[in-house]
Amino acid sequence: MGPGTRILVSGASSGLGSTTALLAKHLGATVVVTSRDEGKRARLRELGLDHVLDPQSSAYAEEVLAAFDGAQAEVIVDNLGVDNQWSTNLELLGPGGAVVSSGSLQGESVPVDLRQLYLKSQRIIGVRSGNLAALDRVWSEVRKGFRVAPDRLFALENIADAHAHIESEKNAGRVVVAIS
Repeated sequence: MGPGTRILVSGASSGLGSTTALLAKHLGATVVVTSRDEGKRARLRELGLDHVLDPQSSAYAEEVLAAFDGAQAEVIVDNLGVDNQWSTNLELLGPGGAVVSSGSLQGESVPVDLRQLYLKSQRIIGVRSGNLAALDRVWSEVRKGFRVAPDRLFALENIADAHAHIESEKNAGRVVVAIS
């Protein structure tokens, strides 16, 4: 990720999704983010993300291309694994592009057109966890001013409320439990 890189983050209201999107923006990328929930899209806008889209909109593909000035995405970060959104996103991936699958929260199997991957030299990369080198790079960006904004902060005494908030799927970003 760097200046001018075109990145699409699906499921950007999750803790990982919002952090990825904000880091990409911090590094100068053009970032498009998605959420199916209007309240979460509003929160993503509050965080300073410029291109916040509803992936269920009939104009979704056109809106993504418009955000990228007519070009296709270079990187797609998919945190969901939702069949119909996956297929549309693959169509929006440009030649030489990569899909990073960092979650399958919906637990679906998704179709992959191997001919498209081959002809366009595209990649699908599965990522389950980070590593020390990546962590060092993130801390380097923190020293340069990168920050994330947690969704909510709960005191340890209210841990049950924190769990209930997450289970309600109303959070947009990380939920933090503070130990005082």
